[in-house]
Amino acid sequence: MSQHWARCLNEQEAFTADQSIEGCTAVIQAARGVPAKLAIAFNSRGNSHAAKDQPDRAIEDYDQAIRLNPNYAAPHHNRGGVYLDRAQYDRAIQDFDQAIRLNPNDVLSLVYRGLAWHRKGQYDRAIQDYDQAIGLDPSALVFSIRGTSYSAKGQYDRAIQDFDQALRLKPNEAVLLSDRCYAKASAGALAAALADCNEALRRMPGHADFLDSRGFTYLKMRELPQALADYDAALKVDPGQATALFGRGVVRRQMGDVSGGDADIAAAIAIDASVAGRLARRGVVP
Repeated sequence: MSQHWARCLNEQEAFTADQSIEGCTAVIQAARGVPAKLAIAFNSRGNSHAAKDQPDRAIEDYDQAIRLNPNYAAPHHNRGGVYLDRAQYDRAIQDFDQAIRLNPNDVLSLVYRGLAWHRKGQYDRAIQDYDQAIGLDPSALVFSIRGTSYSAKGQYDRAIQDFDQALRLKPNEAVLLSDRCYAKASAGALAAALADCNEALRRMPGHADFLDSRGFTYLKMRELPQALADYDAALKVDPGQATALFGRGVVRRQMGDVSGGDADIAAAIAIDASVAGRLARRGVVP
């Protein structure tokens, strides 16, 4: 049985998801009448189903774990993560609420609940969760995602402060430079933004998100050929990147290719209906 438990828990990630599922199933079949052990096994098997991109089966296992032990925080958190990935934000928030009630120091549940609030457009509530998380664990990750919420609110100075702090903690993270670039460009600090984007791309050449950020910066600088080149390069890597499609559409229109620009803008909105509003708040309109 100890071998089955080792496979089920997979604490060192030495086993595949399928092997972990087999181990958990063996434990479940042998552990009838021991609710606490069953709850752990169902939770672990749910994690393996989630790793295999089987969200419905993962949720079924988390449901079982919660029924067996309602005071077990982990399956509430894990089920919330599945709902977050499925854009079922209200259900995710309910699960993270319960995980935090059971474990008030659960930094990850605070962070994930903040992400759910952010994706619902409720940035102040997201920031409240990130504030609590920073009080418990002032990590680069939490500063950076709080910066993203401040940036989405249009509070670019506060966003830049958070990205500055994140970079002090993790100076080699290129993604933080790209995020700070985007916030600086939104604030109109275009030369400083370009320097950040250039450095991010020097560290990770060809990264679609970084190219999108620099394309946005060149667009704000009205350096249209450079913006077009970056958007083209970003879309070659990730053809479904809505912000790059929309930005390229704006650039094409401004360069005289109205029909091509309109096609890009329509394609961007079809992918993400909110993209026009989000970029308009940053000063980018057709």
